[in-house]
Amino acid sequence: MKDLAVLLDITGVCLQSEKAIPGSVDAVDRLVAAGAAVQFCTNETLICQAQIVDLLRANGFTHASLDTVTSPGTAAAAYCKDNDLKAFLCIHDNLRPDLVAVEATSYDTADVVVLGDLAECASFSLLNNAFRALLSMKDRGIKPRVISLGNNRFFKDHDCKLSLDVGFYLHGLMYSAGLSYDESNPSQSDVVVIGKPATSYFLQALRSAQVPLDATALQFTSSSSCKRAVMVGDDVRGDVAGSQRAGLEGYLVMTGKYNAEDVAGSGVTPTQVTKNLAHAVEVLFTGQ
Repeated sequence: MKDLAVLLDITGVCLQSEKAIPGSVDAVDRLVAAGAAVQFCTNETLICQAQIVDLLRANGFTHASLDTVTSPGTAAAAYCKDNDLKAFLCIHDNLRPDLVAVEATSYDTADVVVLGDLAECASFSLLNNAFRALLSMKDRGIKPRVISLGNNRFFKDHDCKLSLDVGFYLHGLMYSAGLSYDESNPSQSDVVVIGKPATSYFLQALRSAQVPLDATALQFTSSSSCKRAVMVGDDVRGDVAGSQRAGLEGYLVMTGKYNAEDVAGSGVTPTQVTKNLAHAVEVLFTGQ
């Protein structure tokens, strides 16, 4: 399996309600033992990367480390630093350690709004100031921009019920501030999505797994032993459709927020639909 790279969603695939889904720890261990390049690839923005690693390791995922977890917060910090951007941070307090290197500023001097999931940190004041930041950019002759840490509609929460995800806040801000986002043409959009389903995020995760790639497409270099890349997730749009657009195989598990009716109405055809992560890994090994 040394020719295989596997990206794993965390919530709904490896964990649910902060506990390991049965069989998931052994499944990851099986992939690692077989020599596959394994990277956890998450849109989690309610806790920082270090907390994600701690949670995974506390549940027996010994492969988890800062190097093997790709998360949006640290990627957004790198983007802001590389582009010398001052940001208005519209994020959960737990995520701030991931963005400590970002020059945070008030809404009337920001170059960009960084938007993550908010949960109990959401308030009218915070969201209104994010909206005002975008209007201020227009007033100052700056292209208004949002760096959104994902674009998911909902996720399965700790109480095993669905909760609003960052896409809810993003599309509200877009509507009110008159912004546009074209998933097929992100360079012409007012929104930069750092997280799934953005193609660049899947490719970044593969590179973090030490898979050599050419340019901005899923094209393995001649020196790469990897010849196949798979994303395993519970979100038919964010995980499966997003990874397929990036050139990966998209495996959908029937755990987490999986909903048959939602899948049927999505227009997306997963590469495989499996009962859980353990079953997905069995399919990868045996084809059935």
